[in-house]
Amino acid sequence: MPSDNRYIASAGIRAWQRTGAADAYSGQPAGGDHWCALLQLVSLALAADRAGSNAFFRTRKPLERFSATTIALVLSVPTYLFIEQPMKRLRRPEIMRRYSGRIVLGGIAGSAVFAIVALVLGRSPLFVPRVQAIELGTPSRSVSGCQTANAIPKFRHVQPCLVGPGALKVAIWGDSHALMLVPIAEWAAETAGAAAVVLGKTSCPPLLGVEVDFFVTRTCAASNDELLQWLRKQQAHPITGVVLVARWPLYSGREPPAGDLELPRLLWRDNNRYPGGYAEILERGLTDTLTALSPSRRILIVAPVPEFQHPAADCLKRAQIAGYPRESCTLDRRRVEQRRSEAVAVLNRAAAAFPNARLIDPLDVFCNSNTCSPFGPTGVFYLDTDHLNPLGAELLYRRFERDFLWVFEGEK
Repeated sequence: MPSDNRYIASAGIRAWQRTGAADAYSGQPAGGDHWCALLQLVSLALAADRAGSNAFFRTRKPLERFSATTIALVLSVPTYLFIEQPMKRLRRPEIMRRYSGRIVLGGIAGSAVFAIVALVLGRSPLFVPRVQAIELGTPSRSVSGCQTANAIPKFRHVQPCLVGPGALKVAIWGDSHALMLVPIAEWAAETAGAAAVVLGKTSCPPLLGVEVDFFVTRTCAASNDELLQWLRKQQAHPITGVVLVARWPLYSGREPPAGDLELPRLLWRDNNRYPGGYAEILERGLTDTLTALSPSRRILIVAPVPEFQHPAADCLKRAQIAGYPRESCTLDRRRVEQRRSEAVAVLNRAAAAFPNARLIDPLDVFCNSNTCSPFGPTGVFYLDTDHLNPLGAELLYRRFERDFLWVFEGEK
């Protein structure tokens, strides 16, 4: 249910509880303010009907959202008059005792008839639009994937992914956005004649001493400590380069374009430290990571890729069905820049403070001067709203190939 529907329903529920309108709904005399009773009846019906109409429109454009709300408001009146009121009259004990069996059988039979009609209509050419297949595309270079990593220990919270033909030189460290760079790690390692290991843990950015308050157990700080300890212990084949990558803006507490209901939040593992805000914790945690890895390693920091409102392939399919242009699945560049501006500013300051660090920004790979797009002439670049697929990873690699190979060269 969209966020504004939650406010609508909340207003109705409060009126329901405070005015005695709940008694009116159950068939009992209601006390209190009749206007509040009317408010709760309309708001609850509106919240229910609005969910379906908003799903039909699938848009955030003001005019169409207003149209969806208007339709829901109109539907709320017959919902109350022809469904809720008759149900209340049938809720008398004598009717329930006498006809309960027939009511249950009637409900089952009605559901079966409705399902059959829906299946028949669903196969009718009248209701099935001619949807062209979405060209997903494939990268020009092959991807072999992870190899068996016998030389790498089993970590408590991370499953390492080893790629490349030679000696281990580079680690790609981060949250789930590190995992989407497996193709890049493989291509760069093959070019350099070396190997790389991808160390990615979902919702866990590479920030030392920092926990993530999310619906999962807080294990980020301990996991990052374990990974850093292993990196430092590499003697036979020392890690000479590290790539740090994350969905950095996710941890700011601001709602992303997709409208995630639960948002992670950064906090210090040490409760004695001053809490601080998102930018302060991000900068301090990243600086601590860079300090721990320096000066013997080259460090490449990857700024966040653009985030989108819907998964690209699904959005393109819905656009075809609804008759919208493909451009409806893009985002305004200014909106993307605003979303990531605070994180990118922190990343720039942190990288500038270390001579062995470098920052690359994928924004121009997926955005022109006006819009950002999760697809292009060669196919779709995203797996979902924020993770690159191999084709998107190839675009990123082509733009910054020298920077990824620079990490493999080590300190000279």
